[in-house]
Amino acid sequence: MDNRHIFNNLIYIAKNWIRWDKKGTIVAFLKIPVAILIPIVTAFFNKTFVELIANKASAEVFIAILGSVFLLTAVLNWLLHLITEKTEVFQLNISIHYAIEAFEKLLKMDYELLESYDGRAKFDRCRRFALEGSNSDGAWAVVRLIGLSQSLFGILTYASILSVIHPLLVLVILVTCALESATYHFINKIAAETEDKMVESEMKFSYFFRLATDSEKGKDIRLTGAAAWLKRTLNKSILAYLKIMHKFTTETTQLTVLQALCAMVRDAAIFGFLIWSVLMKTIAVSDFVFCFELAAGFSVWINGVAGHVASLKRISIECGKYCEFMALDKKATEKKQILRNEEIKSVEFRDVCFGYEENNMVLKHISFTIKKGERIAVVGENGAGKTTLIKLLCGLYTPTSGQILINGHDLRCLDVKDYFSRLSVLFQDYTLLPMSIAENITLSHKYSRQKVDKVLEKVGLTKKIEKLKNGLDTKLGQQLNEQTVSLSGGELQRLLFARALYKDSPILILDEPTAALDPLAEEALYLQYFGLTKEKISVFISHRLNSTKFSDKILFMCDGEIAEQGTHEDLMALRGRYWDMYNVQGFYYREESAI
Repeated sequence: MDNRHIFNNLIYIAKNWIRWDKKGTIVAFLKIPVAILIPIVTAFFNKTFVELIANKASAEVFIAILGSVFLLTAVLNWLLHLITEKTEVFQLNISIHYAIEAFEKLLKMDYELLESYDGRAKFDRCRRFALEGSNSDGAWAVVRLIGLSQSLFGILTYASILSVIHPLLVLVILVTCALESATYHFINKIAAETEDKMVESEMKFSYFFRLATDSEKGKDIRLTGAAAWLKRTLNKSILAYLKIMHKFTTETTQLTVLQALCAMVRDAAIFGFLIWSVLMKTIAVSDFVFCFELAAGFSVWINGVAGHVASLKRISIECGKYCEFMALDKKATEKKQILRNEEIKSVEFRDVCFGYEENNMVLKHISFTIKKGERIAVVGENGAGKTTLIKLLCGLYTPTSGQILINGHDLRCLDVKDYFSRLSVLFQDYTLLPMSIAENITLSHKYSRQKVDKVLEKVGLTKKIEKLKNGLDTKLGQQLNEQTVSLSGGELQRLLFARALYKDSPILILDEPTAALDPLAEEALYLQYFGLTKEKISVFISHRLNSTKFSDKILFMCDGEIAEQGTHEDLMALRGRYWDMYNVQGFYYREESAI
């Protein structure tokens, strides 16, 4: 990253401070003059102390002068402590704002990008800048930028004072500190290269720990003995990580030794020069004390510049990664069409192809039309492309080629939020949020109680809810609530269907939401679904073909293509792949007269 990009990133960071907390920004920068004054006052205190002793000052003068300097030092230290506390609050505030921005981005970004490796990798880099609280780079930039400004002003102040006594002191300090700065630069360069190599390993760590803390996957891990494999794989990742770190520490150790030598040479030169000046009587002993403390402080400021610059370069890199994540799916801001009150009468897939990679199409030349009031079933073996097709219909994916038309309008040209409001979707991996039953149905804290009661009656959950102590206010999900209730698989399915009915969208999509139910329960639930959604466009996926015979049309998919389509009777008469699969599954659920 060149200096122009570093500067632009730091300007971006500083603008965010002003945008989010102007008062906090001012307070944070007040630390600079206070922090510079304290060492000068301390050095002056010691100088005055020596002079008073040497001049055999009276007790009254001694107490008056030292008392005044001591009081000033105490006030400055108290002020510094107060500003530091306020700056820590400011730092935390900044980190929270970055975290909120990243959180909102995750919720709004294109689903296709969210699922992609590139999207996940960029988010992992974004995490370091925005999602580690006051230790995140976005927050730590407060410390580093204030520290750099403080060091630069400190250098100017101390250089002005020391150059009056002897310019050679400044020259010695500058030369040795320049060498130290160079070593910081090389260490930072090696650290940046190492950081990129560590990302992949850290992504694996995150994945393994997510598995370990996932209660649903925890069942499989324990029952299948997968824990041993996970440990071995994690150990391999740790070893690879440690190998990277060992290489980093080996390369930087020699540089840190050079830093120590520079500091030793600098301190020896300064101390020797000041002793020689005292012996030659060019400066007084009190001046020796004052100069030595300032010289040591001067070195601290220059080293501070080197350290802060090195850290800010790294923070700038992470800021760049954060900005890449935030701009990941920025598209042309052309005005999107809103359907408003337009009734959804048809959905058409017109020669749609889709692939995650250009030369590897998951769906190939998909064409079909659904009209209002029609029920279509999408069936086929695992990996046939059924769920991908549903994600395209939901607007979560964009076709690689071809068109998806809603009332003749290309889905790409429609406003996403408006289109989402027209969908009621039940996925197999459904989401229940840690809030009340009523809020899980309405997905809002403001809702119509009468409408909720009505949909619960329709799906047959009224009696179950009435038996609960807190009724509709009963909490679900143990993640955030202590007092919760557990629902059976069938009850959860009915609750989710109540959610779809409450939303009352013109397009209903069911992506194997009944996979956990037995065939008879599934069939009964689908019959109920279809009975309550006659005027909607209904699309559902099922791997159990017995449920599909109630559909107006069946799309049988194989290898990303529609291999067969028609009614249940049409496909059975065709005696093709659908017929074969239906007969294989028939042992479990078909009626005697089905074939």
